[in-house]
Amino acid sequence: MLASAPASATTSLFGQPSDSPLLVACNCPWTLCNYRCHYCYLDHNGRRAEAEQIAFGKWERVIDRVCEIPRPLYLAAGTEGEPLTSPRFWKTLQRLTAHSHVKGVWFPTNMSRDIERMSEGVDIAKLGLTASLHPTEFENHDRELNQFLNRCRWVIDRGGDVVINFILTPAHIPLFPVYRYIARQRGIPMTANVFHGPYEGRSYPEAFTEAEHAAMREYFADRPFVHEFMSGRSSRGIQCTAGRDSIYVDATTGAVMNCPFTREPMGSIFDPQFQIRSKTSACSTDWCRCHWTNGLISSVAARYRRTRGIFHFEERPADEQGSNPFA
Repeated sequence: MLASAPASATTSLFGQPSDSPLLVACNCPWTLCNYRCHYCYLDHNGRRAEAEQIAFGKWERVIDRVCEIPRPLYLAAGTEGEPLTSPRFWKTLQRLTAHSHVKGVWFPTNMSRDIERMSEGVDIAKLGLTASLHPTEFENHDRELNQFLNRCRWVIDRGGDVVINFILTPAHIPLFPVYRYIARQRGIPMTANVFHGPYEGRSYPEAFTEAEHAAMREYFADRPFVHEFMSGRSSRGIQCTAGRDSIYVDATTGAVMNCPFTREPMGSIFDPQFQIRSKTSACSTDWCRCHWTNGLISSVAARYRRTRGIFHFEERPADEQGSNPFA
């Protein structure tokens, strides 16, 4: 229970069923990746397989507990690796998507493996994928790009939700419109992430030029707040639904926080008396630089509805004022 919050500001998560959707982020501890993107910030060479298998078992226990929450659930299972390389991940997806109250499961993937075969037994219509496009890793560009797009379409044609994501490094910025055009020809939405980190001796996003920012603003014209927050706008003090309509759960301990950036402690997912917030709250960090957390901001949720693919924003009708990002 929140130590500093009055009782009226919280409500029982497990004891009071609700029709209000809840996003639960609980990252799968899978780090193996078959790509070695030069702009990636992760240390894929420092992986320890035995420790990872132990952590995976703890994550399965935590995520099964999450599924006991008596309300419509959207699960975010982010990874630091490529889930298409993990048969165990797909076995867990079979179990998760079998729950009637689990409305969607999101995760990122580079679509480099045979998803048609690996996803047997998984309810594809509940998947919301961020398909990460990394053309620098293609050995045969045209063939592998076509394969990537075909797999995206395969998921969409079976009711799944797919958004292609592209990393906007300085070298990639002029390429985005080309790939977006190709994706649109196949009926696949495409978005991007503003690159963060060192690149050719400079630190980004600080080193982006005004011309580069102008190009990126055009790419995010339908959701300008994404560019603003990814480029460094502070979120501190902004009203947010995190902790009320979304929680972040540690994959190994079950500790619950309101979001992965502010990390305000809320208790344990294994506590049967766990209390969730019943009101929005002001953000306590300067760092809200991800599509899915941007979507939890109250003013954003009022205008956009989220889908199973949590990088996907659907603009609400002009006469509709939303409050829950998923309703």
